[in-house]
Amino acid sequence: MKDKDTIIAFLISILVLILSIGIAVMWGSTGWVSLFDAEGIKVVGLRFPRVLVALISGGTLAICGVALQAILENPLAEPFLLGVSGGAVLGGTIGILFGALFSNLITGIRIFAFGGAILSLFFLIFINKRQGRINPVNMLLTGVIFNGFVSALVTLFKALIPATELQRVTLWLSGYIPYFTIGDIVFEVVIVLLFSILLVLESNRLNLLSVGSDIAITSGVNVEKLRMRVFVYTSVLTGVVVSITGLIGFVGLIVPQGIRAFKIINNRVLLPLSFISGGTFVIIGDLICRLISYKAGFEPPISSITAIVGAPVLFFLLRRYYKMRGGY
Repeated sequence: MKDKDTIIAFLISILVLILSIGIAVMWGSTGWVSLFDAEGIKVVGLRFPRVLVALISGGTLAICGVALQAILENPLAEPFLLGVSGGAVLGGTIGILFGALFSNLITGIRIFAFGGAILSLFFLIFINKRQGRINPVNMLLTGVIFNGFVSALVTLFKALIPATELQRVTLWLSGYIPYFTIGDIVFEVVIVLLFSILLVLESNRLNLLSVGSDIAITSGVNVEKLRMRVFVYTSVLTGVVVSITGLIGFVGLIVPQGIRAFKIINNRVLLPLSFISGGTFVIIGDLICRLISYKAGFEPPISSITAIVGAPVLFFLLRRYYKMRGGY
């Protein structure tokens, strides 16, 4: 992709993001508000942190999807399918069970969700590592199996959660972007920015790995160490996002593939562009959820919107994947 085309792509993406943020803070479950009265300013002040959460959540999941697809050499890899998101959800559910240990239940959920993501990563690596190497295909298959196991455990633990907390955990598990104050999410924003930058700094090595692990090795890249670093970065990022919003699937699959459809494959461009586009995608999805609430009186989870879009995309990718290998 030429430098001019790259600049245009970034400008368009940033413009769409700014437009989405503007509409999302002005329009929602209470309708359109004005910035020229005190009530409107108050509503915008409540909506903006939620829009910011949608931005960092979507951007994080998208950039993690790009990185995982590169290191596993598989276009279907993303935190949701790999099992890291499932581990974070399991950890968060356990955090709710032990909520009495914390003065603030939200803090307990975040700590346990973050820990669950990290522990699930090391478990998946332990299962798949042979002779110091990770098999990318086995890693993805193990993640799918692990997700099924985690789903069963979460269902079991839900039965043990006090009735007073059941609605909260159901909302969180279904993928829900809550209202926060800016002060509530400062730490998460800093972590997301820091580890996203670390991923972008790996761009050149990820480009070499995308061509093939043999090419990367002959170019001086320590592939296994690169994979370990990226696994850690993406697990931290996924743990942070899931601890806030619960399980939002398919973002790391839809957004990178959508950008690649425009022949953008250089990770130096793809990673930051995916962050911007992923944030925009989730902001729009969350806006749709709030507009449904405005019209129908109930708010669907954001994961329902991402799944409606993501499931057909996954089917299309699977079909193309097998066709390339002489399948159906």
